Amino acid sequence: WVSSVAFERNRGWRHVALAAAALASLVLVHPRVAVFTAALIVAWIGARAIESRDLAFLTRVAVRGVALSSLVGVALWPWLSRLMETQREHTLIPAAWVPIDFPIGIATAGADRWVAIAGLIGVGFLILRKPVVAVTLIAWSGLVVVAANPTHFGIPIYLWISNDSVAIGLFLPMAVLAGFALDSVAGLIKFESWRLTIKRATAGALVVLALSFSPAVVGTVNACCSLANLDDVAAWRWVRDSTPSDALFLINGYLWGENIWAGTDAGYWLPVMAQRRTSLPPLFYATGPAAEKAKVDQIAADVSQSEGDPAKIAAEARAIGATFVFVGSRGG
Repeated sequence: WVSSVAFERNRGWRHVALAAAALASLVLVHPRVAVFTAALIVAWIGARAIESRDLAFLTRVAVRGVALSSLVGVALWPWLSRLMETQREHTLIPAAWVPIDFPIGIATAGADRWVAIAGLIGVGFLILRKPVVAVTLIAWSGLVVVAANPTHFGIPIYLWISNDSVAIGLFLPMAVLAGFALDSVAGLIKFESWRLTIKRATAGALVVLALSFSPAVVGTVNACCSLANLDDVAAWRWVRDSTPSDALFLINGYLWGENIWAGTDAGYWLPVMAQRRTSLPPLFYATGPAAEKAKVDQIAADVSQSEGDPAKIAAEARAIGATFVFVGSRGG
């Protein structure tokens, strides 16, 4: 919204600066979501240009777009330069054709299938009632598909977006479209003209129906992402209360993606839950200095290959100055 306002005729340059700050912050918070947002902005500009056929709008977009991009680039340059130093070979890739394999099962698992069905109905209503918004949605979807499958379209840049990440986030626009479908149906049946008691009873029934699905939703967290249980909570408390504040813990890890290591158990949460350093930092370590990333990778790989041998694990701990080894309930 902030970015779209920045391109309006009656808005000043301070809105451009505000949009730049918002986009730069979004990149740092979640780069993938930032790419999705950038695709939406481009789709909105295209649909708006087609609708208005206003040359002045396109000129304004071009001028302010360059300014906006420049401000974001300058703000992010320290981070981007470091990222390119460590991830260049994984970002600039050969443009080789690869088929699109979209994991539709992720987007329709459990109760999400009903959200997806309602969302598709919402798309139909959107085309009929708000064609410009529908064009924006279709263009946005196309740009996201391209961003998630760059090699399929001959683009030699990997933006760290996969079809899995698109499927995981698909519930959000589908939920909005499902709401639009519900609103459209309410309009068709003239819901607003119903007697108040019937409206309240109908709305209450919908709420009860929605809540009836909640028990099935409780267990939707992917098992691989649940790293801790109550035993681990007790362990965190012991670590926080019984170990030196500068203690370094050797922890379990696994290869997440192609070249980044992540934790496999509750040890990964020690920096947050017990304020203690660990041999494997959060994923952001991958954007740090190349030498430091290589060091972390090597330690994680050695621990992973130790096959649970106490002597090897002890040797790895001594090598990095770790005085403790943490093995959570999930292990690794």
